[in-house]
Amino acid sequence: MRKNAVALASFLLLLVAAVIGSCAKPYHAETEKYYFVATNINLPYWQEAQAGFLDAAKALGVRAELIGPETYDPGAEATMFRDLVEKQPSGICSRRSGDLRGCGRAGVEEAAVYRDG
Repeated sequence: MRKNAVALASFLLLLVAAVIGSCAKPYHAETEKYYFVATNINLPYWQEAQAGFLDAAKALGVRAELIGPETYDPGAEATMFRDLVEKQPSGICSRRSGDLRGCGRAGVEEAAVYRDG
């Protein structure tokens, strides 16, 4: 009898934990949108970065998009970045760390990406 009581108590404890865990709110809202700003987005390097970025966004339950010029054009990349800051997305990831200085003042989360070589 005692063995059954312990098993029942363990089951009920596990059930309660599962119910409480399923009611927890996610850390991120589905309406959040994050952008990755890169240059020459047709390069395989940035295509791989995009794949990882989109996988991470899917795991977090948010939306994400890689944007940037299709050829090497730092001026166009900077313009896209400034236009994006004005839209106030949930966050911006950029390879150009100098551009990120204005994000915090605009209320946008920022992250810099560095590449060796």
